[in-house]
Amino acid sequence: MMVRVSLVAMCLVFAGCEKAPATGAAPADGAKPAEKAAPAEEAAPAEKAAPAEKAAAVEKAAEAAPAEHPALSAPKAFTATEDAAVGTLDEGIGLAVGATVPAFTATQADGTKVSLAELLAKGPVLVAFYRGGWCPYCNFQVQQMSQAFPRFQTLGVTPVMVSVDAPDAAAMAKRAYDVPFPILADPEGAVMDAFKVGYTLDEATFDKLKGYGHNLEAWAGNDKRRLPHPGIFLVGTDSVVRFAHAAADYKTRPSVEQLIKVVEAQKAAPTEGE
Repeated sequence: MMVRVSLVAMCLVFAGCEKAPATGAAPADGAKPAEKAAPAEEAAPAEKAAPAEKAAAVEKAAEAAPAEHPALSAPKAFTATEDAAVGTLDEGIGLAVGATVPAFTATQADGTKVSLAELLAKGPVLVAFYRGGWCPYCNFQVQQMSQAFPRFQTLGVTPVMVSVDAPDAAAMAKRAYDVPFPILADPEGAVMDAFKVGYTLDEATFDKLKGYGHNLEAWAGNDKRRLPHPGIFLVGTDSVVRFAHAAADYKTRPSVEQLIKVVEAQKAAPTEGE
Protein backbone atom coordinates (compact mmCIF):
# COMPACT_ATOMS: atom_id res chain seq x y z
CA MET A 1 0.00 0.00 0.00
CA MET A 2 2.83 2.41 0.86
CA VAL A 3 4.48 1.68 -2.50
CA ARG A 4 1.25 2.48 -4.38
CA VAL A 5 0.77 5.74 -2.47
CA SER A 6 4.39 6.74 -3.11
CA LEU A 7 4.08 6.09 -6.84
CA VAL A 8 0.89 8.14 -7.03
CA ALA A 9 2.55 10.93 -5.09
CA MET A 10 5.52 10.87 -7.47
CA CYS A 11 3.22 11.10 -10.48
CA LEU A 12 1.44 14.08 -8.92
CA VAL A 13 4.76 15.75 -8.21
CA PHE A 14 6.00 15.30 -11.78
CA ALA A 15 2.67 16.45 -13.16
CA GLY A 16 2.92 19.55 -11.00
CA CYS A 17 6.45 20.20 -12.25
CA GLU A 18 5.31 20.02 -15.86
CA LYS A 19 2.53 22.50 -15.20
CA ALA A 20 4.62 24.93 -13.20
CA PRO A 21 5.07 28.28 -14.96
CA ALA A 22 8.59 29.09 -16.13
CA THR A 23 8.75 32.01 -13.71
CA GLY A 24 7.83 29.91 -10.72
CA ALA A 25 4.61 31.89 -10.15
CA ALA A 26 1.24 30.19 -9.90
CA PRO A 27 -0.72 30.34 -13.19
CA ALA A 28 -3.80 32.52 -13.35
CA ASP A 29 -7.23 30.90 -13.16
CA GLY A 30 -7.94 29.15 -16.43
CA ALA A 31 -4.49 29.89 -17.84
CA LYS A 32 -2.58 27.19 -19.64
CA PRO A 33 0.67 26.17 -17.94
CA ALA A 34 4.03 27.77 -18.73
CA GLU A 35 3.19 29.62 -21.92
CA LYS A 36 1.23 32.46 -20.22
CA ALA A 37 3.57 32.72 -17.25
CA ALA A 38 6.74 33.36 -19.30
CA PRO A 39 8.06 36.93 -19.70
CA ALA A 40 6.06 38.82 -22.34
CA GLU A 41 9.01 39.63 -24.58
CA GLU A 42 10.33 36.07 -24.80
CA ALA A 43 7.24 33.88 -24.31
CA ALA A 44 5.83 33.64 -27.81
CA PRO A 45 9.08 32.88 -29.63
CA ALA A 46 10.17 30.39 -26.98
CA GLU A 47 6.92 28.45 -27.14
CA LYS A 48 6.97 28.32 -30.93
CA ALA A 49 10.64 27.38 -31.00
CA ALA A 50 10.62 24.51 -28.54
CA PRO A 51 8.34 21.74 -27.30
CA ALA A 52 7.52 21.60 -23.61
CA GLU A 53 10.36 19.24 -22.80
CA LYS A 54 12.90 21.63 -24.34
CA ALA A 55 11.59 24.51 -22.26
CA ALA A 56 11.88 22.32 -19.18
CA ALA A 57 15.46 21.50 -20.15
CA VAL A 58 16.29 25.21 -20.32
CA GLU A 59 14.96 25.64 -16.77
CA LYS A 60 16.94 22.61 -15.62
CA ALA A 61 20.12 23.97 -17.19
CA ALA A 62 19.52 27.33 -15.53
CA GLU A 63 19.16 25.67 -12.13
CA ALA A 64 22.41 23.77 -12.67
CA ALA A 65 24.31 26.78 -14.01
CA PRO A 66 27.32 28.04 -12.09
CA ALA A 67 26.45 31.04 -9.92
CA GLU A 68 28.51 33.43 -12.05
CA HIS A 69 26.50 32.62 -15.19
CA PRO A 70 22.92 33.88 -15.58
CA ALA A 71 20.35 31.56 -17.09
CA LEU A 72 20.15 30.90 -20.82
CA SER A 73 17.94 33.39 -22.64
CA ALA A 74 14.74 31.93 -24.07
CA PRO A 75 15.07 31.25 -27.82
CA LYS A 76 13.79 34.01 -30.07
CA ALA A 77 13.39 33.54 -33.82
CA PHE A 78 15.87 35.38 -36.01
CA THR A 79 15.09 36.69 -39.51
CA ALA A 80 16.19 34.35 -42.28
CA THR A 81 18.69 35.85 -44.70
CA GLU A 82 17.24 36.72 -48.10
CA ASP A 83 17.99 33.90 -50.55
CA ALA A 84 19.99 36.19 -52.81
CA ALA A 85 22.26 37.13 -49.90
CA VAL A 86 22.98 33.60 -48.68
CA GLY A 87 26.66 32.86 -49.17
CA THR A 88 27.85 36.47 -48.97
CA LEU A 89 30.33 38.12 -46.63
CA ASP A 90 30.03 41.60 -45.19
CA GLU A 91 33.12 43.64 -45.92
CA GLY A 92 36.05 42.65 -43.75
CA ILE A 93 34.28 39.70 -42.12
CA GLY A 94 34.96 36.00 -42.65
CA LEU A 95 37.13 33.61 -44.63
CA ALA A 96 36.19 33.52 -48.31
CA VAL A 97 35.33 30.42 -50.32
CA GLY A 98 38.56 28.74 -51.41
CA ALA A 99 40.53 29.87 -48.36
CA THR A 100 42.21 27.30 -46.12
CA VAL A 101 41.19 27.33 -42.46
CA PRO A 102 44.28 27.60 -40.23
CA ALA A 103 44.81 24.67 -37.89
CA PHE A 104 43.42 25.16 -34.38
CA THR A 105 42.68 23.27 -31.19
CA ALA A 106 39.65 24.18 -29.10
CA THR A 107 37.89 23.12 -25.92
CA GLN A 108 34.53 21.39 -26.23
CA ALA A 109 31.59 21.96 -23.91
CA ASP A 110 32.54 18.83 -21.96
CA GLY A 111 36.03 20.20 -21.31
CA THR A 112 37.90 17.93 -23.74
CA LYS A 113 40.20 19.27 -26.44
CA VAL A 114 39.60 18.77 -30.16
CA SER A 115 41.57 19.90 -33.21
CA LEU A 116 40.32 20.96 -36.63
CA ALA A 117 41.91 17.83 -38.09
CA GLU A 118 39.97 15.65 -35.65
CA LEU A 119 36.72 17.41 -36.49
CA LEU A 120 37.31 16.82 -40.21
CA ALA A 121 38.35 13.18 -39.80
CA LYS A 122 34.75 12.02 -40.20
CA GLY A 123 33.87 14.33 -43.07
CA PRO A 124 33.06 17.96 -43.87
CA VAL A 125 31.86 20.24 -41.08
CA LEU A 126 29.42 23.15 -41.04
CA VAL A 127 30.92 25.63 -38.57
CA ALA A 128 28.41 28.13 -37.16
CA PHE A 129 29.42 30.96 -34.83
CA TYR A 130 26.98 32.33 -32.26
CA ARG A 131 27.38 35.07 -29.67
CA GLY A 132 26.57 33.06 -26.54
CA GLY A 133 23.93 31.51 -24.32
CA TRP A 134 22.75 34.98 -23.30
CA CYS A 135 21.64 35.73 -26.89
CA PRO A 136 18.04 34.62 -27.64
CA TYR A 137 18.58 34.58 -31.42
CA CYS A 138 21.63 32.39 -30.97
CA ASN A 139 19.77 29.92 -28.77
CA PHE A 140 17.08 29.65 -31.42
CA GLN A 141 19.80 28.80 -33.93
CA VAL A 142 21.37 26.20 -31.62
CA GLN A 143 17.97 24.64 -31.12
CA GLN A 144 17.11 24.57 -34.82
CA MET A 145 20.48 23.11 -35.81
CA SER A 146 20.11 20.42 -33.15
CA GLN A 147 16.66 19.44 -34.40
CA ALA A 148 17.96 19.29 -38.00
CA PHE A 149 21.02 17.20 -37.11
CA PRO A 150 19.68 13.96 -38.65
CA ARG A 151 19.23 15.76 -41.98
CA PHE A 152 22.80 17.07 -41.92
CA GLN A 153 24.02 13.64 -40.88
CA THR A 154 22.28 12.05 -43.86
CA LEU A 155 24.14 14.48 -46.12
CA GLY A 156 27.45 13.52 -44.52
CA VAL A 157 28.05 16.87 -42.83
CA THR A 158 28.54 17.51 -39.09
CA PRO A 159 27.47 20.86 -37.62
CA VAL A 160 29.93 22.45 -35.20
CA MET A 161 28.83 25.50 -33.22
CA VAL A 162 31.25 27.97 -31.65
CA SER A 163 30.86 30.79 -29.13
CA VAL A 164 33.12 32.69 -26.73
CA ASP A 165 31.28 31.18 -23.76
CA ALA A 166 33.47 29.35 -21.26
CA PRO A 167 33.10 25.54 -21.32
CA ASP A 168 30.71 25.39 -18.34
CA ALA A 169 28.50 28.05 -19.94
CA ALA A 170 28.57 26.32 -23.33
CA ALA A 171 27.60 23.10 -21.57
CA MET A 172 24.33 24.71 -20.44
CA ALA A 173 23.20 25.09 -24.06
CA LYS A 174 24.36 21.58 -24.93
CA ARG A 175 22.28 20.11 -22.08
CA ALA A 176 19.26 22.33 -22.60
CA TYR A 177 18.85 21.57 -26.31
CA ASP A 178 20.24 18.02 -26.34
CA VAL A 179 22.85 19.14 -28.86
CA PRO A 180 24.14 16.00 -30.64
CA PHE A 181 27.16 17.65 -32.30
CA PRO A 182 30.24 19.49 -30.96
CA ILE A 183 29.92 22.88 -29.29
CA LEU A 184 33.27 24.63 -29.00
CA ALA A 185 34.05 27.04 -26.18
CA ASP A 186 36.28 29.76 -27.61
CA PRO A 187 36.72 32.43 -24.89
CA GLU A 188 40.27 33.18 -26.04
CA GLY A 189 39.08 33.70 -29.63
CA ALA A 190 41.40 31.26 -31.44
CA VAL A 191 38.64 29.72 -33.55
CA MET A 192 36.85 32.94 -34.43
CA ASP A 193 40.20 34.48 -35.38
CA ALA A 194 40.93 31.49 -37.62
CA PHE A 195 37.68 32.23 -39.47
CA LYS A 196 38.12 36.02 -39.23
CA VAL A 197 34.76 36.70 -37.60
CA GLY A 198 35.87 38.12 -34.24
CA TYR A 199 35.54 41.68 -33.02
CA THR A 200 35.91 43.63 -29.75
CA LEU A 201 32.96 45.37 -28.16
CA ASP A 202 33.26 49.08 -27.51
CA GLU A 203 32.65 50.32 -23.97
CA ALA A 204 29.18 51.70 -24.74
CA THR A 205 27.93 48.44 -26.25
CA PHE A 206 29.41 46.37 -23.43
CA ASP A 207 27.72 48.57 -20.83
CA LYS A 208 24.44 48.46 -22.74
CA LEU A 209 24.44 44.67 -22.81
CA LYS A 210 25.39 44.54 -19.16
CA GLY A 211 22.45 46.83 -18.42
CA TYR A 212 20.22 44.22 -20.03
CA GLY A 213 21.64 41.64 -17.63
CA HIS A 214 24.18 40.15 -20.06
CA ASN A 215 27.57 40.17 -18.34
CA LEU A 216 29.82 39.00 -21.15
CA GLU A 217 32.86 38.82 -18.90
CA ALA A 218 31.04 36.32 -16.68
CA TRP A 219 29.93 34.21 -19.63
CA ALA A 220 33.41 34.11 -21.19
CA GLY A 221 35.31 33.93 -17.93
CA ASN A 222 37.67 36.72 -19.00
CA ASP A 223 37.71 40.45 -19.68
CA LYS A 224 38.49 40.34 -23.42
CA ARG A 225 34.97 41.53 -24.34
CA ARG A 226 35.13 39.89 -27.75
CA LEU A 227 32.35 38.31 -29.78
CA PRO A 228 32.02 36.56 -33.14
CA HIS A 229 29.82 37.80 -35.94
CA PRO A 230 27.26 35.04 -36.71
CA GLY A 231 29.20 33.45 -39.57
CA ILE A 232 28.62 30.01 -41.09
CA PHE A 233 31.24 28.07 -43.05
CA LEU A 234 31.16 24.70 -44.82
CA VAL A 235 34.66 23.25 -44.59
CA GLY A 236 35.86 20.30 -46.65
CA THR A 237 38.07 17.53 -45.33
CA ASP A 238 41.05 19.34 -46.85
CA SER A 239 40.34 22.37 -44.59
CA VAL A 240 39.23 24.44 -47.59
CA VAL A 241 36.12 26.63 -47.25
CA ARG A 242 33.37 25.49 -49.64
CA PHE A 243 30.66 27.91 -48.49
CA ALA A 244 30.92 31.10 -46.46
CA HIS A 245 28.36 33.47 -45.00
CA ALA A 246 28.96 36.20 -42.42
CA ALA A 247 27.13 39.40 -41.56
CA ALA A 248 27.31 42.02 -38.84
CA ASP A 249 23.52 41.86 -38.30
CA TYR A 250 23.11 39.34 -35.49
CA LYS A 251 19.33 39.21 -35.91
CA THR A 252 19.60 37.88 -39.46
CA ARG A 253 21.26 34.61 -40.50
CA PRO A 254 20.65 31.69 -42.91
CA SER A 255 17.88 29.33 -41.86
CA VAL A 256 18.29 25.58 -41.53
CA GLU A 257 16.37 25.07 -44.78
CA GLN A 258 18.72 27.40 -46.62
CA LEU A 259 21.73 25.61 -45.18
CA ILE A 260 20.35 22.22 -46.16
CA LYS A 261 20.05 23.48 -49.74
CA VAL A 262 23.64 24.71 -49.62
CA VAL A 263 24.91 21.31 -48.48
CA GLU A 264 22.77 19.49 -51.04
CA ALA A 265 24.20 21.67 -53.78
CA GLN A 266 27.72 20.87 -52.61
CA LYS A 267 26.96 17.15 -52.61
CA ALA A 268 25.54 17.38 -56.12
CA ALA A 269 28.76 19.00 -57.35
CA PRO A 270 31.55 17.33 -55.32
CA THR A 271 34.94 18.95 -55.32
CA GLU A 272 38.38 17.55 -54.78
CA GLY A 273 39.01 16.67 -51.15
CA GLU A 274 35.49 15.45 -50.44
